[in-house]
Amino acid sequence: MAPPSWSNDPHDEPSNSPHSVANFEQAHHVDSHVGKTVGGGMLLDPLTLPPSAAPVSNAAAAVVPKNNWAALPASQESQRTRNPIRAVVDPIMADYRKNSSNTEATPTVPSKPFISLAVRAQSKRPLLLHPFIIIFSFLFSTTSFLIIQLGDPTSSGNFEPCPIVQQVCTTSPSLSTDTAGYVNALGTDEARQVIAKYHSSWKNPLVGIPSRSIDVDHVLVASGCSGVLDLVLKALLDPGTCLLVPNPGFPLYQVIAESIGARVLPYNLLPEMDWEMDLQHIQKLIDENIGKVRAILVNNPSNPTGSVFRLPHLEDLVRLCNNNCLPIVADEIYGDLTFDETRPFVPLANVALSSSLSSSVLTESITTTASVPVIACSGIGKQFLVPGWRVGWAVFYDNHVQSLKPVEHGAKQLAQIVLGASHVAQAMATRVLSAALPMHDNDGSSPSSLQAEMIMWQRDLRDKLRSNAEVVQQSLSKAPGLVVHKALGAMYSMVTFDPSEFDFLSSSPLDTATAGEKLSTLLLQEESVFVLPGSCFGIPNAFRLVFCAPAMTLQQALDRLFAFSQRH
Repeated sequence: MAPPSWSNDPHDEPSNSPHSVANFEQAHHVDSHVGKTVGGGMLLDPLTLPPSAAPVSNAAAAVVPKNNWAALPASQESQRTRNPIRAVVDPIMADYRKNSSNTEATPTVPSKPFISLAVRAQSKRPLLLHPFIIIFSFLFSTTSFLIIQLGDPTSSGNFEPCPIVQQVCTTSPSLSTDTAGYVNALGTDEARQVIAKYHSSWKNPLVGIPSRSIDVDHVLVASGCSGVLDLVLKALLDPGTCLLVPNPGFPLYQVIAESIGARVLPYNLLPEMDWEMDLQHIQKLIDENIGKVRAILVNNPSNPTGSVFRLPHLEDLVRLCNNNCLPIVADEIYGDLTFDETRPFVPLANVALSSSLSSSVLTESITTTASVPVIACSGIGKQFLVPGWRVGWAVFYDNHVQSLKPVEHGAKQLAQIVLGASHVAQAMATRVLSAALPMHDNDGSSPSSLQAEMIMWQRDLRDKLRSNAEVVQQSLSKAPGLVVHKALGAMYSMVTFDPSEFDFLSSSPLDTATAGEKLSTLLLQEESVFVLPGSCFGIPNAFRLVFCAPAMTLQQALDRLFAFSQRH
């Protein structure tokens, strides 16, 4: 069968296509002026909508019983929204609380300090946080609460935010007045301009592809990268459509898609090939779901695997997407957070452009459009270690026929519901990114003292991550039954294992827990070390480690994990 062709004609798409959102303003605009013709001829009073049903007569209303309250049904979207991590981890922690003693150790719970290699952070007060920040409060003998957060690189105290963050927070007295008002739903002009410059200035002398210019009009700011992904996927997907997602992969993609009524199609990552994408599997999924797959989501660097894709592998992916007219949603929140010089991060939008051009012109920034459209999703939280600022963005890199134009329009329409990220946070993020621009483009110019400090901070951050990743690799390389996969980026390592090599893993058909869940449960009970089971990310015989803890704490946890594997 011949592959589909790119088209910018909305008449080529079904009615539930993302192209249909392009007519939103014409179909649903309500004008506040009396007597205006709206939506095909209907006349409306000021700020009123067309009636949805005929009015109910007084007689009909009289028979409705009064004061007869019943439970109000939750919306279908809310009922479809389910956090896979909580579904896995809550029973583990409930079992741990059940078997723990607040005052003394028990045979199954040793008197060892609790260490989390799944998630981190300790605090004396409970918090209510984002749905993907899992909170568990355990009452130990010290009566302090332990709060465990996902994806916060600062909470262990081992990593400090970049130097300019403190300067911005302490030397910006005008923030209180300059940022007191509402903000454009797409983001402040200043934030969008510096984000466009930041992406347009990307260079790496070790990678032979060009930087790629982007216009500020194609930048959308939202509350964190998760907020951006929510807007983008809701603009792309409809009920019954499909999204290709990595397996193992971050579960937020599934949560958003299924809340819409769409489906996710997990494509395999290959552990024996540094978790590269199984391109044959991707093609098979596309062929089996012709006309339903709206996009492929690519997470690079990866949570949970810590992998960083090679440039030739990304080029192969782009060719596959072009052959199938498949747009790419690139979750690049960990961006330059890589620590292996042989495997640098390369933005997918730049790869898509370079794949469309001859090698003879790959010398400088180019504005030519590529064949494959890419929506790059990123943020300031992970690369500058300020996840609490909640500033993320999407950059829409369209192709030569403007395939993304209706989707971009739809995302901007959705952004008007919540008016974007905090005005204060956007102002501070703008100043951080502005200072980082010369560091980002590697142009060889002499940096200022602050920029030099930021460069040293970034090197120190990468060195610490590299060192911790090596500690994980060395400490567990000879652990019986465990295979630790080398991390090249982000802050995670995946460990896989053969269930048949462990004495406590039952194959009973009545046992619904995966091998990873059983291992995590027993490890927590026996060693007070908590790791996230692989089933949280779609892979049963594995678990994920976070290696952001201080070196001594990390080594202590790894020693316990090694002893556990020897014992079982």
